[in-house]
Amino acid sequence: MGQIFAYSLMSALVLTLMYLVYKWILSGENQHGYNRAVLLGIYSISFAAPPFIPTLSYMLDRGPDEHGTVAVGMPTVEFGTVDSAAPSVLATVLTVVYFSGVFAVVVATCYSALRINNITRKGERYDRDGFTLVVHDDNGLAPFSWRNYIVMNRKDFAESGDLILAHETKHVNARHWVDLMVAQAVAAFQWYNPAAWLMREELKTVHEYQADEAVILSGTDMKQYQMLLIKKAVGGRFQSLANSLNHSNLKKRITMMYKSKSPVGRRLRVLALAPAALVAVAVVNIPAVASALTSASHALDGGKVTKNDGISVTNASETTAAAFGEQSPQKVYEIVQVEPEYPGGINELLKTLGMNLRYPAEAMATNIQGRVVVRFVVTEKGKIASPEVIKSVSPELDAEAIRVLQTLSDFNPGTIDGKPVSVYYTLPITFKLAPDPEKKK
Repeated sequence: MGQIFAYSLMSALVLTLMYLVYKWILSGENQHGYNRAVLLGIYSISFAAPPFIPTLSYMLDRGPDEHGTVAVGMPTVEFGTVDSAAPSVLATVLTVVYFSGVFAVVVATCYSALRINNITRKGERYDRDGFTLVVHDDNGLAPFSWRNYIVMNRKDFAESGDLILAHETKHVNARHWVDLMVAQAVAAFQWYNPAAWLMREELKTVHEYQADEAVILSGTDMKQYQMLLIKKAVGGRFQSLANSLNHSNLKKRITMMYKSKSPVGRRLRVLALAPAALVAVAVVNIPAVASALTSASHALDGGKVTKNDGISVTNASETTAAAFGEQSPQKVYEIVQVEPEYPGGINELLKTLGMNLRYPAEAMATNIQGRVVVRFVVTEKGKIASPEVIKSVSPELDAEAIRVLQTLSDFNPGTIDGKPVSVYYTLPITFKLAPDPEKKK
C-alpha cells in the first residue's frame, strides 16, 4: 500500500511539472497532432520515471581497479510505535482516503461506460465504413463518439448529420478513445492531483482541435460549422470517456480555427520539458521531501517493513551492540517532530559512510550482493544504540553494514516539543558487484 502511494506521489510530481511547462509553451500552438503526442509522452514519462528517481542514493565508486560498489540510500525515520504492530491512526486514515478516492473515480468511470453501452445497445445501429452509427431518441444528449461508435439523436441526424459525422469520424479514426482511457486511469491513480484532471481536459481539447480541423479541411463552410458548435454548446455529455461535440472551451476552439499553422521550429520548445523532469528529480532529492515520501510510504504500511521486501529482523549480537557503548532506552519513538540530524547534514553522513564502507572480500569472492537495511536507535544524547539488520543478505554484508555504523559521530537527537527523545533510524546500503568481463566472452 505504502509503495503504491509513494509511487503515485512521485508520478504526480513529474506529471504536474511537465504539464505546467507544456501549458506555458505549447498549449496555444496550432500543431495538434504534435501536441497530442507530447501529452501522451508526458503520461508515459510520469509513470516510467519514478523507479529511476534516486531518493538521495549516492553511488560510491570503489575506483577503476575495484570490482564492487556500495550505494547508501536515503536514511529514514519510520512511523508507528515500537510496542504496537497495529497500523497507526494516520496510516488508516491515509489508506482509507487514498483508496476511497481511487475507488470513487473507478466507479464513476464504470458508470459512464455502462451508460454509453446502454445507449449504443438500445439505439438504432447503422454499419458504415469504419464505424457504427447509433441513432437514439434522447434530444438532451449531445452527439459523441466512443470506440467505433458515433452516437447522435434523431433530430441532430436529420438537421446536421453530415457535419456531425465529419467531426466524429475524426475521433474514431484517430482512436481518441484510447487516449481518454489512459487519461482516466491516471486521473484515478492521481485523483488528488489537479494537474491530472486538467491534463485530461487539455487532451480532450486537443482532440477537438483535430476534429474541427478535419471538418474545415473537408471543405465545410467555417461559419456554418461554428454555428453548429454554438447550437450544440448545451446538452448532456460523458465527462470522462467519450469525445462529445459540445466539449467545453468553445471560444478557444473557434479562435484556434483562425490561427495559422505553427512554424515547425516551435516544436523544439518541447525540449523545455527535460528541465521540468530534472526539477522533479531535484525536488524528490531534497531531504525533507524524500523523508516525507518515505514517511508516507511507511505510514500506509502501518509502520512496518512490507512483506514484499522479504525482510526478516535479525538483532545485532550482544558483542556488536556492546561495541557501541549504548543500551537501547526503554522508550523509543518512531514519530517525532524533528528528526535526528547528522553533523553537517545528510551529505556529510553519506560521505562518511562512503569513505568507511568496504566490500567484504569473502562476499566478493562468492559473488554475494544485495541490499542490506539496518536500523538503530539515535538516543536522546545523540548516541547510536541497538543496531540491527532488518533486511539481511549474508553474514558478511550484514556485518559490514553494522560495522560501518561505529565510524559515525554522534547525531543531533530528534525532538518532540523541543525535548530530545530516542528515535529509530533506518539506513539502506546496497552492495553491488561489477559484471565479470570473462563471463561476457
